[in-house]
Amino acid sequence: NNFRELHYNEPNEVYTGQITYLWAKEKIPTSLSQLLNYEIPDDLLDSGWSKLSTKPIKTHFVPGHHFTMLNEVNYPVLAAVLKDCIEQAQTTCLSSSLNV
Repeated sequence: NNFRELHYNEPNEVYTGQITYLWAKEKIPTSLSQLLNYEIPDDLLDSGWSKLSTKPIKTHFVPGHHFTMLNEVNYPVLAAVLKDCIEQAQTTCLSSSLNV
């Protein structure tokens, strides 16, 4: 039920900032989807997240699937992507505050 609510519940307002989406390279195994009784859509960007922001979605692909992205072999890549995103956001915020 939580997965369904997450994917079908829509906010009342559109976000005007940049959304960064971390996309798992692998699809959730069918056996796990059946256990959860829910199939995560493949088109979450086009039919999902993209309609929640006025700006294009910034997408980063990371190894694993939704539940294995944080496995020991995958988290170094995820950590590097997050570090880059945070550094870029800090740079953007600093630039914006200097232009005010």
